[in-house]
Parts: sequence; C-alpha cells; structure tokens
Amino acid sequence: MAGRIRAFDWSQTELGNIDRWPRSLSSAVQLVLASPLPMVMLWGRLGYMIYNDAYSTFAGGRHPYLLGTPVELGWPEVADFNRHVLDTCLAGGTLSFRNKELVLLRDGVPENVWMDLYYSPVADDQGRPAGVMAMVVETTAHVISERRREAAEYAYRADNERVRLALNAGALLGSFVWDIEANVLSGDERFARTYSYPTEHNLADLPSSIAESRIHPDDRSWVQEQVDQAVQNGAPYNAEYRVLRPDGSYLWVLASGCCEFNEQGKALRFPGC
Repeated sequence: MAGRIRAFDWSQTELGNIDRWPRSLSSAVQLVLASPLPMVMLWGRLGYMIYNDAYSTFAGGRHPYLLGTPVELGWPEVADFNRHVLDTCLAGGTLSFRNKELVLLRDGVPENVWMDLYYSPVADDQGRPAGVMAMVVETTAHVISERRREAAEYAYRADNERVRLALNAGALLGSFVWDIEANVLSGDERFARTYSYPTEHNLADLPSSIAESRIHPDDRSWVQEQVDQAVQNGAPYNAEYRVLRPDGSYLWVLASGCCEFNEQGKALRFPGC
C-alpha cells in the first residue's frame, strides 16, 4: 500500500501534494501502514481514506477505488454512520463499537456484517483534530457461529423442557409388543387409552393402523423412520411425537423400545413402552 499511496495524485484532493504533507499526517500514515490489523485514516472534513494492506483485503472489490476517496462516497450505504464518526472525532471525541451490525454491499448484494470498530482523533501540527484513525475488525463469522450455538442450546433446552413436561403430565405410552412375524400388536390398557382404541378391542390384537392414524401427520414419517432403523439394524428406538386425543388436541408422548432378533438375524418382536 505504501507504493500506491506514494503514486496516488493527492493534489486533486484537499490533502495536496504528498511531498508537502504536514509531519502529523505523514506520521499517522506510517502508523497505519505498520499495523497488521485493518486500519484506515480519514483525513479532513470529507474523510479522505488512506489505509493499509489488511484494510484493502476487508474492502474487497472496492480496493483500490477507496484510496483517496471521501469515506461517505466510498461506503455510501453507511454514509450517515461515517458522518457521525467524522463529526464526533473531529470534535475531539472517540467512539468504539463491539460487534456492530451494518449492512454493506458486497458484489452488489446487501449483506449483514458485524465488526469491532475503534475511532480516535488524529491531531494536525497545531494539535487540532484533523483526521480520524479507525481500526476495523470484522467479526461476522464469530457472531454467526455464536448465534448458531445459542440457537442449538435453546433448542436443546426446549426439547428437554418439552420432554419433562410430557413426563410430568404422565404422557407415557404404556407398554406394547409388536409381533413382527405375525404383524400383531398388543398392549396394556394405558397404551390402548393413549391411542384411543375403542373399548371393545382385544388388547392382545390391536390393529396397528389405528395407532398410526393417531400420530400427528407431521410426525409420522419420522416415527416410521425410527422404527425402520430399529428393525433393520437393531438401533435403539426412542421417539417423541404427538398423539391425537378424542377432544381433537394433541398429547406429546415419549416412546422407547428395541427389536429382538432370532439367531439368523431375523426380526421377531418389538417390545416397547
């Protein structure tokens, strides 16, 4: 970036020819160039931009256009924000932001980004604020990762709470046995009540179609998938789903079981509760 800054025609800006820059400006530019972190200096009331290699990477396709450009023209989508920065720091104030959310155009597409931003005034040779030193560290990946982790933790806690409430409400299925070879389902009274089997049904011969029809439509394919895995490879069966009640509401239930196989590996029985 030092070569680009030296080659730029600064005489077309308020900064004037680079060979006649005040010592304060030249020193500040050296500080920017020496930093491994993304840094940009905004000089003058318009905030002409002078930045280092790390900031050019952050700027993406706007580099090298941003060099020597007033900040409000270089980043028009956040012009009001940068005007506030200039007004505050040129008045002697400082600003800092942690995980500041901004919407920037990247490849012409608006994108939400998060950044740690630090702004402080830079004095001229007379000791008056004449520019703004800015450090810009993008934290987008970290913020998104944290939000995903928090969402996963929330979902985990919500699932645990739902199970706890279901158990506290006595939402256990009751016990059942599926004779896979004969395709006969049997269960205790609680199982029959959970699935609203008519009272005249023999508990030793319960049509599986009735139980299946009581499961919430959105849960059926997933429950069937858990059953299939248990039958095909002996995986433990654990399923939480909704069962239709006679009043039209749904009850969350928690079911578990396992498939029993003969010596040849053929599925025989599927007891559960």
